[in-house]
Amino acid sequence: MICNESFAFGDNDPSGNQCTTIDGSSSSKISWHTEFNWAGDNWQVKSYANAALFFTPKQVAAISSIRTTMQYIYMYDGNIIANVAYDLFTSSSVDGAVEYELMVWLAALGGAWPLTNSGKSIESVTVKGVNFNLYPGMNKNVKVFTYVAT
Repeated sequence: MICNESFAFGDNDPSGNQCTTIDGSSSSKISWHTEFNWAGDNWQVKSYANAALFFTPKQVAAISSIRTTMQYIYMYDGNIIANVAYDLFTSSSVDGAVEYELMVWLAALGGAWPLTNSGKSIESVTVKGVNFNLYPGMNKNVKVFTYVAT
């Protein structure tokens, strides 16, 4: 499922738009493009395109891997602040409220920065030759852990 999520955060974001178009899909692939134009504070979250996978909830301990491939292309005009990321949410029970969010940022553009308590990474890891720094943070009552590619 492709979602086109939009937000309006206070007076900093008076106008703008985002349009997401599906370019193609099959049983194992999906492609889309998103165009947007927003006014207001560049640091306020405005919107995001979301390719969501729906599945039967499982305990994290029962998952040995999540196989995925992503290709992305962006046109950067020098003014964008954005990221390209995987985003997973977990709870201690199947029907419980979200308690943890795990993000893996493949790209951070224009100075985008993860939610972080200290601004300092607490760990580094290398996956398939890509280095990531781990940042802890909070989003309301949700503990957020963000791996950012360096």
